[in-house]
Amino acid sequence: MRAYNSVAEEVASSGACRADYERLMLDNRTILEGLNQKEGEEPGSIRTYSVHVGRYRGAPPEDCEHLLRRLFDWLGEDWGLGRTHAVAEGILKALVAHLYITWIHPFGDGNGRSARMTEFRLLMAAGVPLNAAHLLTTHYNDTRDEYYAALEESSAPREGNPMRFLSYAVQGFVDELDAHVSFIMKEACTS
Repeated sequence: MRAYNSVAEEVASSGACRADYERLMLDNRTILEGLNQKEGEEPGSIRTYSVHVGRYRGAPPEDCEHLLRRLFDWLGEDWGLGRTHAVAEGILKALVAHLYITWIHPFGDGNGRSARMTEFRLLMAAGVPLNAAHLLTTHYNDTRDEYYAALEESSAPREGNPMRFLSYAVQGFVDELDAHVSFIMKEACTS
């Protein structure tokens, strides 16, 4: 929660939000602060050993920093959707960042939380309001089994397709926004 609050404070104080390699390291450290870590794991540092998550094997530890830096360089580029679609581009970048960080799996712990934090940062940077930017995390928590299935199907060797995760996440965002708007409308009508 502290990490999310720090993003909200960052936006409130400067009107902007950053997502980059250094911020990812800091977010992972903040997310894991005060939690018990396995011996040899350092929050906010790239893991030094190989990992398997289900059938998927994370990137080799010696490649993680390079892959993350390339990811953030790519996310910083103009994806060609134009100024009129800046929020849509931001949402797409946020979802891709989440998926790629999960695939790279750079940390000993907190990879999913760090991926969701970067997703949140990119949504905020794109101008998605605070009360909507957290809705994807809510969706992932409410549909945890489907979340893991979408990640696994997206990363499956040879037959994996990122569209499985992207379509799951986009539909979840739309569903959460619809539920949020319905709640607001219901409250407005009863006031």
